[in-house]
Amino acid sequence: MNQTLKSYLSEQLGTITKIVEIPGGDISTAYCATTAFQQFFIKTNTANEGIGMFQTEKLGLEEIAATNSIRTPEVHLCGQSESISFLVMDYIKSKTPDAKNFQQLGIQMARLHQCHKKEYGWTKDNYIGVLPQSNQIMTDWVEFYVKNRLLPQMTLAKHRRFFDRKEVPELDKMMDICYQNLPSDIPCLLHGDLWAGNYLIDQDGIPYLIDPAVYYGHHQVDMAMSCLFGGFDEIFYDSYYDQLSTPWITETEKDLYQLYYLLVHLNLFGSAYYHSVRRILDKYF
Repeated sequence: MNQTLKSYLSEQLGTITKIVEIPGGDISTAYCATTAFQQFFIKTNTANEGIGMFQTEKLGLEEIAATNSIRTPEVHLCGQSESISFLVMDYIKSKTPDAKNFQQLGIQMARLHQCHKKEYGWTKDNYIGVLPQSNQIMTDWVEFYVKNRLLPQMTLAKHRRFFDRKEVPELDKMMDICYQNLPSDIPCLLHGDLWAGNYLIDQDGIPYLIDPAVYYGHHQVDMAMSCLFGGFDEIFYDSYYDQLSTPWITETEKDLYQLYYLLVHLNLFGSAYYHSVRRILDKYF
């Protein structure tokens, strides 16, 4: 870690006696910092959008925490030192989840999805990875999903030459297909990026959510993302749908909601995701 940043954080948090880089981050650099009284999880980023990413991540964590449905790490600091943006949170010592932990995670996700508002979107635009995510307030779910999720990512993929112009469905076509296949529901608070790397089970078996991309949308979006790369036990889904008393996600809903995340991965990580995107486009559009 940059010495200037380390000195600043020591002034704010207490003298840092040990700092260890945590491997595995694709977007930001992460550290575990130890003081005399506490351990902290610190994320740093030197990109221009780093401070915006961390500010909206902080707000998203606080939005989830305020529901008292599921825990998030407490945020202690968010700011910049010279050209380095940083976010400081509690360090959560995690363990491999067992069946009971997955059951609790499912119940608490259902409770999060019982936190409603009247409109889709959020008070701030935020990020999915390093990509901007528009959260324009709307009253129509399909209009929100197509115009704020699918269309921007398809436009970006075309701009980055993953698609040619003919491969991108027309807006009216996207709207028609989504109206036919994506039922509306009361807007609920979503994590927004619910894959296996974005939850933790602490040493006492308590679930935590991390790295959110929050907004108010359809609850099946989080479920679709959780299915995309695996990492969630079947009991998670059993307890979630039992608690929420709602039908399980259909294959069509899963495909159309996963399309957004596959487009994001295409734009972030490249052409390895092209065929997964193409499969869904060919199937529905």
